[in-house]
Amino acid sequence: MTVPQSASEVVDMLICLAHLVEDTAEELGALDASLGDGDLGVTMRKGFTAIETKLSDPELSVVHPGDVLVLAGTTMASVAPSTLGTLLGFGFVKAGKKVADKESLDGAAWSVIWRTIVDSIATQGKAQRGDKTILDALVPGAEAFDSALERGDSVEEAALEAYVAARQGFEDTARMQARQGRAGRYYEHSVGYKDAGARMGALIFQAFSRSEQAS
Repeated sequence: MTVPQSASEVVDMLICLAHLVEDTAEELGALDASLGDGDLGVTMRKGFTAIETKLSDPELSVVHPGDVLVLAGTTMASVAPSTLGTLLGFGFVKAGKKVADKESLDGAAWSVIWRTIVDSIATQGKAQRGDKTILDALVPGAEAFDSALERGDSVEEAALEAYVAARQGFEDTARMQARQGRAGRYYEHSVGYKDAGARMGALIFQAFSRSEQAS
């Protein structure tokens, strides 16, 4: 496998995420079953297992970090074409293309990645923060990351703050009324349940934080 150090940073994050999804697949499914069809754990496991397999291929050859995100996105969209799988897939692809010319990723480049993923999911999913979706973890995570960088924190420190904010965003969904997808059909009865998509969003920032601490 030919992967420069700069690109291996993204590979490590995605493989870490695949392992987190494997470990929490049952939890994701249980959360999804409360307000949806209960298959989120299955589809996310399928998608990220396929991504890990692709990234572990000894014949893999990538040059830039953006290439890794594009590969992950196209794999997710084709292997796990569920609503969230498609949204994440498109988000990864768009983020990868945004940083296609970057040979390495600094804090500013990571900020572009997170903002692009958020904007893509919001646009494609016609959702916003407060609708009880993955955005309720991704948006506070991205905002916390930017705020930490503005204070002069390192990428590692900012990544940890992003995860803490994303995790709290997931917890906060218990107080929200769902307005999108299957969960939206429950109206006020969706209050009291945490959102499975937001749990997935928190896992993304958890993997980012872990990979940055290990780098």
